[in-house]
Amino acid sequence: MMSLDIRIPILAVLGHKNSGKTTVAEHIISTLVKRGFKVAVAKHIGKKGFSMDSEGKDTWRYSVAGANPVIAISNSETTVKLKIGEDDISLDWMLRASAENGADVLVMEGFSFLILKDKRVGKIICVRNFEEYYEYKEKVEGEILAYCSFKSLGEPILEIRKALQRIVDEAVRFITKRQRIFSILGELPGLDCRKCGRSSCWELAEAIYAGEA
Repeated sequence: MMSLDIRIPILAVLGHKNSGKTTVAEHIISTLVKRGFKVAVAKHIGKKGFSMDSEGKDTWRYSVAGANPVIAISNSETTVKLKIGEDDISLDWMLRASAENGADVLVMEGFSFLILKDKRVGKIICVRNFEEYYEYKEKVEGEILAYCSFKSLGEPILEIRKALQRIVDEAVRFITKRQRIFSILGELPGLDCRKCGRSSCWELAEAIYAGEA
């Protein structure tokens, strides 16, 4: 189900390790920021027990002592350390955290286990070979903006170094389209009454955007 109370487009760059995810996500983020978007990013880190903190630092000691959250503030940035992991995090949680901090787009790197079949999320999928392409193609749901690779694998897989701008353009197109659909949705009653013949106000908003209603 679409979370209608948080109207932020969600774009995910998925793939296995060393498949090009960070390169693609970085260029999408920088392009969006240059175009005036406020971008939040969520990155999944697969390494077990990983922490951005350093053992022995004051913040680490406070966390070990039981503080949760630990908030560290300097003249240039603020870091909030929460003692919760991937088992306790949902996509809606990340959406709310993004919205509360003023973001109007959420870009995700990784989190296949969480969003592979979530139709709210536009997906760019980085692969290292055709086996991974077929692996994702069989499992993924929702709007797929591109399959891409650092290697020259041939159609339909775009080569990242040659087609990076095309991939970024697809990401921007998806985000602007979603923002327009959210705008249309804001003009609808939000009752999901089905009197229009659609199953939900979201479905009607999509149809209006496409010129079908």
